[in-house]
Amino acid sequence: FLYDGRQSGGRWRLDGVVKGDAMKFQVGVLAARYNYYAIQRNVVDIVEGVEYLPVWDIFSLLNWMKRKVNAKTKRTWFSTFDSNNVFYDANLNKVDILHLWNGVSLGKIPWVTTFETLLPRYASVLRSFSAIRHWRDIKSNEWLIKVSLDALAGDACKGVIAMSESAHKIQNMWLQACPEYAHSIQQKMYILHPPQNTVLETFLDKEIDVTGTIRFMLVGAHFFRKGGLEVLETFEKLRAQYHYPLELVVVSSLDANDYVFQNDSYEKVEYAKRIIARNSDWITHYPRLENRDVLHLMRGVHVGLLPTYADTYGYSVLEFQSMGCPVITTDVRALPEINNSDVGWVISVPKNELREGLYKTPDERLSMSQSIREGLEYTLHTIFSKPSIIIQKGNAAIARIKREHSPEKYQMTLREIYGLDN
Repeated sequence: FLYDGRQSGGRWRLDGVVKGDAMKFQVGVLAARYNYYAIQRNVVDIVEGVEYLPVWDIFSLLNWMKRKVNAKTKRTWFSTFDSNNVFYDANLNKVDILHLWNGVSLGKIPWVTTFETLLPRYASVLRSFSAIRHWRDIKSNEWLIKVSLDALAGDACKGVIAMSESAHKIQNMWLQACPEYAHSIQQKMYILHPPQNTVLETFLDKEIDVTGTIRFMLVGAHFFRKGGLEVLETFEKLRAQYHYPLELVVVSSLDANDYVFQNDSYEKVEYAKRIIARNSDWITHYPRLENRDVLHLMRGVHVGLLPTYADTYGYSVLEFQSMGCPVITTDVRALPEINNSDVGWVISVPKNELREGLYKTPDERLSMSQSIREGLEYTLHTIFSKPSIIIQKGNAAIARIKREHSPEKYQMTLREIYGLDN
């Protein structure tokens, strides 16, 4: 370790290189996650005049060693899930504030955290709703849960940022199970939806019409969790039966290893590839694209797709809407907060009181799949019976993004949480 001993902005670094302007307000972002899409999108370089610096901690180094051992032995000897979501650096990073993602800091440096579901984000807490209700029955890491709640309630924590009303509700339900912490944490909780830039004023700026072929698009690595197979089969069926003039763009690695299907089967991936291959005259598949290229494609698309089994948020919905694309989604988690019948189409699926889709058992997955198929079929019939509705909803989607996801308003709220305007 080397320490930069300037009075303002000095900090510990692992690589011995000291960079940055000590006169600027400095926000530390966990180095191991610095380039993650969610953090780049919602944290780094968001507030003008602020310097964002990668920082390291003890748990990051521990996780690095765990991953090395797992990779070397080709076995998962050590889980990194819990230690991914806790931060402690012995107060050596001399930044003005830390901004964590789904994490809790156990140190004294001022910090804020943005979360997608609830905090503290540990496997035993997330495992089931009963764990949320009865956290004292969790024995595996009860000490870590307690010190994390102490940290969330403590003076060093300056803000607990829920990225949706759904996350805010889940967090408050969790806090009902530990009321001694509830008031201290709730008084510094915010709901702050992600920012989204817009480049279009109206649907007409897309320079496409709705009198010919209608282009649909689905984006996401976890293709099957996001309803990709249901899209392929339903679109193929309707195109054959009704000769609808539709095209489909898929941007996905077709990864089947997700928390819904858990590496369901190699055959399933190959089956999806065969559907794409035999319909290559109207399905275009990109295994991977840079975000700027995805946005470029969205500009030429009429309708976005996210008929997902499970998503904590749904960034692609915001990106589609910003490009004047109404979106077909399910109604799980935060999706009803960002999509509705005015700006798109919503498929009702089986879900619990927390709006989490029901997919744990084969029967639940079958029911979910059937709901998605029926919803897609109904929505496509609706669209092709009156294609002009795409223009109406596309214009409403652009207006919603400008109103609800203004980068300027997002920046102002972060400035307030960081204490820059005090």
